[in-house]
Amino acid sequence: MKNVGYLITLFLLCFFAGNCNAQKEEKKSLVIINDRFFEEKPEPFPCGKPIQIGNLHDSILGKISITKYEGMSEEAKQLAIPTNKVKKGEAILQAAQQVRLLTIIPQCPSIQYAVGDVFPDFSLRDIQGKNWTNEQLKGKKTVINFWFTGCGPCRNEMPELGSWVKQFPEVTFLAITFQKAEQIQQLVAEQHFYFHQLVEGGELIKELGIQSYPTTFVLDENNRIERIEIGTTPLQRRNILKHIQ
Repeated sequence: MKNVGYLITLFLLCFFAGNCNAQKEEKKSLVIINDRFFEEKPEPFPCGKPIQIGNLHDSILGKISITKYEGMSEEAKQLAIPTNKVKKGEAILQAAQQVRLLTIIPQCPSIQYAVGDVFPDFSLRDIQGKNWTNEQLKGKKTVINFWFTGCGPCRNEMPELGSWVKQFPEVTFLAITFQKAEQIQQLVAEQHFYFHQLVEGGELIKELGIQSYPTTFVLDENNRIERIEIGTTPLQRRNILKHIQ
């Protein structure tokens, strides 16, 4: 029974923090949130409050996750796909109304550092063998993304994050994983993830208290934390961009 409880907890962490660990790439599908269609979860689900979740299987779209919660932002609603743009959209929404949903109260993900803290000292090598320390980051804005290859949401956001490197040449972009260089080189090349790729960062990850992936930090010119995003959604990525533009 303990094992069953652990698996349920792991599933819920994956669902709400966006840190699915499956190695196999899942087929992309639409999601239904508060009776609206989205290509992906537009914003983090609220934690510490009741949320309803379930699944619907459609012959064309495959498995569709269903979520209902209070307090969706107007900015998130604007990202919804019009129902008439989805094949059988009205019928799918009607079917979703018949699905029995599970009500849960997810815990809030947390880490050991907060906005306003100075990012901890570190010394890590990238996949080219160059050594990086926190001292090298001073004088420029820095984005640090923590990820690993088994994290589906991490892989999905890589092309978009990679495009930021050319858009903002005055910003330093680092990606840090606990894995070895040979484990990530092919994936980051395929996904056009052009951040400086730092490896074997397990000690730093432990010090920060990171448990959900991806987790992204924005640092100011003095290595002070300006923004922390746990998980990835369109609105979270927008928030990161607001701090570096």
